[in-house]
Amino acid sequence: MDTLAEYEKSLRDLIKGRSRLPSDDGYFAQVALSPGLVVMQESAVWWLAMAVQRHCVWTVRLLKRLGTFHSCVAAFYRERSPSPYAEKAAEQFLDHTSEFGESLARTLAGFELAVQRVRRGDMEEYCIEWDRNPDTVFACLLSGAELPAPEAGSHYLT
Repeated sequence: MDTLAEYEKSLRDLIKGRSRLPSDDGYFAQVALSPGLVVMQESAVWWLAMAVQRHCVWTVRLLKRLGTFHSCVAAFYRERSPSPYAEKAAEQFLDHTSEFGESLARTLAGFELAVQRVRRGDMEEYCIEWDRNPDTVFACLLSGAELPAPEAGSHYLT
């Protein structure tokens, strides 16, 4: 490593499971094979999942129903730098999911993010467009019923 900054970035990328790894560095090769690295990665994703579950109830419920919750949290951890503060990390997760998630997950995360911001006192006006009735979506998430399909030609605004 030429600089401390390069060393730190390489170590961060290794911990986050990113592909950047100096191939000519024996120390990083040894760390990459360490069982402690896996424990560290799993612990970080676990903590993040706990924070997200506590603060993003609706989005988490949907992602679990879709079977993508853990992979979404792991991808968010790998791709972003989540805040060490649970509420802020949860907001970052909703922002990330509202940009990159599956269609309904994007919409629900955007809605939940807007609600959290308004609850904190944000005076911005938010408009969320749904491709299916949001009342039905919430009812299905509460009851465990099958999620509604998108309604062609219909747009619901909240």
